[in-house]
Amino acid sequence: MYARFVDPYRDISSLVHRLDPRVKVVATLLFILSNALLPDGAWLAFALSWALLIVASLLAQLVPGYTLRRSFIALPFALAAVTVIFALPGRPLFAVDIGPWRLFASDAGLVRF
Repeated sequence: MYARFVDPYRDISSLVHRLDPRVKVVATLLFILSNALLPDGAWLAFALSWALLIVASLLAQLVPGYTLRRSFIALPFALAAVTVIFALPGRPLFAVDIGPWRLFASDAGLVRF
């Protein structure tokens, strides 16, 4: 089956590309699990995770534009997570008017988002 448009092969010989696939899968799962277990408001840990992701992309010799285009697949999930800002109770920070409704964004919602 031809699926190059879905997942184009990058013929690059980098440190990350030469790693055993099992190592990459385990590292990815550990990265996801560690980020999921971080408490709300752990901004330094999230910044370090972001830095680790950038370093891994640089070691894989991926172009930032390529990485950005590929990350758009997660956009629907991020948009669904925006509702958390308005759903969690807490001190209201600002309001958004949508037609006849007024949605209040809470401090707890922004921290959780």
